[in-house]
Amino acid sequence: MKIWNASGYVPFELEILTPVHIGSGADFSPLEYVIQETGQGRHEVWLIDTAAWLAASAEDPRVARALDAGDMASLRSLLNGCASLAAFVLGRVPIASASLARLLLQKRNTVDSKAEIMAFARNPFTHSPYIPASSLKGAISTALTDYLNNERRGAGKPGLRQAQSAGEYRKIMEDMYGRIGEHSMQGLRMADIALGPGMTSVREATGEDLEPPKRLEKTPCETLEPRASGKVFGNLRLALCRGKPAVELRYGEAVSAEKLGRICNDFYRKRFQAELEKFYGRQHLQAVGEALRPVAGRIAALAEESEILLRVGRYSHYECVTVSGAPEPHPVKGPGLSRTLADHALPFGWIILRRCSLEKYQQGIAAVDAALREDIGQRARIGREARERQEEAERRAQAEAEAARKREEELASLSPREREIWELEQPDAIENQASAIYAKLAEYGELMPRAAEALMRFWQRAGKWEGKQLTKKQKEKVAAVRAILKI
Repeated sequence: MKIWNASGYVPFELEILTPVHIGSGADFSPLEYVIQETGQGRHEVWLIDTAAWLAASAEDPRVARALDAGDMASLRSLLNGCASLAAFVLGRVPIASASLARLLLQKRNTVDSKAEIMAFARNPFTHSPYIPASSLKGAISTALTDYLNNERRGAGKPGLRQAQSAGEYRKIMEDMYGRIGEHSMQGLRMADIALGPGMTSVREATGEDLEPPKRLEKTPCETLEPRASGKVFGNLRLALCRGKPAVELRYGEAVSAEKLGRICNDFYRKRFQAELEKFYGRQHLQAVGEALRPVAGRIAALAEESEILLRVGRYSHYECVTVSGAPEPHPVKGPGLSRTLADHALPFGWIILRRCSLEKYQQGIAAVDAALREDIGQRARIGREARERQEEAERRAQAEAEAARKREEELASLSPREREIWELEQPDAIENQASAIYAKLAEYGELMPRAAEALMRFWQRAGKWEGKQLTKKQKEKVAAVRAILKI
């Protein structure tokens, strides 16, 4: 199956070879998420609509005090303990490892410690993650630009890396693609790709230096997972040039669709192999090299006619996001001296774009759409139920407060003796109250029968009204009360 058809329209599925992080430019702060255990030692990050939570908590004096004082620790604690927390959840993201869950919990509970999580790009309406079309298109553009730049250099023309100024760099790019308003890559059109629930997780990110070997902990990030392979679908359309899909360059030159696929595969395959050899044969990174064996085998078996290898997202590293050719842009340190790994195990960003049938594409899109609608509906239902429980709790609390108010009003109108009897009649009365009333029973006058009945009810509840277990003294008290009640 060829990648391109005669119309230039291509439905495809993505095979995720290693974790991918495509950032939104924003981090989740400790007031925008909580960590919840889901059972069997697993945890999730719950993304919170903090603004909605604060608005709903406006009448809570604890929240007001914490806001006024800038007390972030108290706000985090109040957010954790929110009874209706589910009403404010925008999404749930699994945490890939128990160790990372423990680390995030520890950092989140330490105010002076950073506990941010780098967010995946998310739809502002559904709050679900997605792959921006610009990320895939940019990866394709990089490979093509590298190819065209090498063609220039082979013809004796200055390349992009030889540009001495921004103006000169722009002039070379215009020579290859035309001015920005008619840029050749505008002929390659793609749509953002929706991701279904559970396709991302939160992973550690660590920088691994070559010489000397050194590890640097970085901000944890939300990643698209390899298990999402076969579930992520998109499409692209390449404009027709003289009846065939191609990237039409300046002066009418065209790069055919087939050639564009080969250019991408050649560019990224070489860079994957170079990275594998340069980094993952080192002693302190050998485990990564072993973990990459299946990935290397898959890339070696790439179907040239129907698959395109790409590297996308953050931590794709210098070699995969720029054109080749000296001079190096960092003369002091130079590029390629460190790599960033997901959970100390795999590099970021390697995917395969594989053409699929229109039927499979439509089924895949429908499945993702159905999963998203179900997830959004479930979130709405859980939120609604949480709000209803909260409202019911507030109604009960108000009813109890009103009953307590009325009770206090009633008690205020009672005489001291009447109040003593009333207190003994309550379920939480204690023995000392009963003893105090019995000791001065004769002083209750016309209230004596009621006081005696209150004593009887109390002793019945306490198991001190009848039975062999009664002491001689208690039997005398019971007999005295029975005489008053004439029973």
